[in-house]
Amino acid sequence: MIQIGAKIRTNTGKIYNRRIKKRKEIPAILHIKKNKNRLIRIQRKDILKLEKNVNPRNFFVLQIKLSKENLEKRNVYIQEVQRHPYTGEIIHIDFFEV
Repeated sequence: MIQIGAKIRTNTGKIYNRRIKKRKEIPAILHIKKNKNRLIRIQRKDILKLEKNVNPRNFFVLQIKLSKENLEKRNVYIQEVQRHPYTGEIIHIDFFEV
């Protein structure tokens, strides 16, 4: 099963998202059943690998780094991918817990 790493992001907004994108990361959100949603960020290279290898209907493991030692693993699938209208670059991703 494919595993993708993610990190928690605490800030939101246009300026912060631009900083994320300069670091070659993609802002995302994880919709969790019966809990509060988590704002995350993912490395662009991991998402590109995921696009090539995973059918959008299949689920995979998302490892969220909460702190230096704490990792949270969740089975997720991609609910929505937002792309730039001209370049086709990924702007934002919505994940949904299985």
